[in-house]
Amino acid sequence: MYKRQRIFPDGQFFFIEDLGSTNGTFVNGRKIDGPTQLKVRDEVVFGDTTLRYEE
Repeated sequence: MYKRQRIFPDGQFFFIEDLGSTNGTFVNGRKIDGPTQLKVRDEVVFGDTTLRYEE
């Protein structure tokens, strides 16, 4: 099974967590090392994929 990221709600906020991916997960250019709250217009990068969080 591939390890990857997950985006999940917790209360009224959404968080992203890296589940052991090979290259890591980055929010606004910073590598995350645990669940990280997403804020409007955050840029999330994992592998060749870039996402922008919007509500």
